[in-house]
Amino acid sequence: MGHPGSTALPPVLSFRFAVGSYTESYGDFRARGNGISEIGLSGEGALRHINSATLLNPSYLRHSAAHRRVYATIEAADRRAALVALELSRSGTRLRVSARIPVEGRLPCHVDLHPSGRWIACACYDSGNVLVKGISDSGDFDPDSGSEILRSGSGPHPVRQTGSHPHAALFSPDGRRLLVPDLGTDELAVYPFDHQTGACGMPVTWRAPSGSGPRTLAFSNCGQAVVLVSELSSEVSILQWRDGAIRHRARLSSRDPVMASSKTGNTASGLSMHPDGVHFAVTNRGDDSISVFRTDPRDGSLTRCLTIPSGGTKPRDCRFSPCGRWLISANQDSDSCILFEVGFRPLPVVRRIAGIAVRSPSSICFLADHHE
Repeated sequence: MGHPGSTALPPVLSFRFAVGSYTESYGDFRARGNGISEIGLSGEGALRHINSATLLNPSYLRHSAAHRRVYATIEAADRRAALVALELSRSGTRLRVSARIPVEGRLPCHVDLHPSGRWIACACYDSGNVLVKGISDSGDFDPDSGSEILRSGSGPHPVRQTGSHPHAALFSPDGRRLLVPDLGTDELAVYPFDHQTGACGMPVTWRAPSGSGPRTLAFSNCGQAVVLVSELSSEVSILQWRDGAIRHRARLSSRDPVMASSKTGNTASGLSMHPDGVHFAVTNRGDDSISVFRTDPRDGSLTRCLTIPSGGTKPRDCRFSPCGRWLISANQDSDSCILFEVGFRPLPVVRRIAGIAVRSPSSICFLADHHE
């Protein structure tokens, strides 16, 4: 499915993916999970549990094929907050915690790996800080290297924007920048990054609309555009990217107008780019839906192609498979992951295939080196 207008489905492949789940409630969060579940996906769309690892609130996962590791944030508001590295056995039969490092911050909620594989960045939602730590040759943490950013500020929302709330930390494809969307201050901060020392310089800041609450982001495959999801306003923006400089190109609601008119209250949440580099999916908590968009990074155009029910309640995350044939939603409050088949004829067509029980799922991470 390398071309947007293609009608052919991609090759039939089997994959494995990991799902993080909330195990301990805080605030109004519902948590019933047991940690990380590894799930198999056959070429025919069948799902099965493979194994699991017991962890406290592994809210976001990031896979490193080079290190055979899954990195997870332990989302806690106390001294249990941490980053964890889990080793994936060569047989694929188990996940084992290989390293853990405390996080000096509250509610770490997102991680990303530097393109070199030598650094990991972590955003702490509640305390306003972003950490960068070194990764050793073995794939575990180097606690004595890296840097820290402490953000400040606020926004107009009386509850969600009383302080800085960085919700993600994403390295640019060339590794020279670290991008931080701050839900609390309505800013996207772009920090110069020194890949030799792990230090971050003074940021260039792009201001999002007041009260919009930037949450998460992703680069287009060509690296010329950034897709930004704003949680509080339920919007998607396309930002032109040129060597650290940002220019706004387009903005649309993440919600389908019919669904939005029949429901009250929604927050946009998960984001996944399709491998074709043109399409992407965004989840809506409240509407309980997934919207699929098309963008052209060359002209900055943005089109909502379709919106489908997520198959459950409070879809926190979604993920396209590496082959592009499958889309999975993680429905936190209905304890399920739902599988959809995706095609383009030439517009996206999404068909529900199967579901599997996963309690309080928070994040989906495909294990890209585990397929056949």
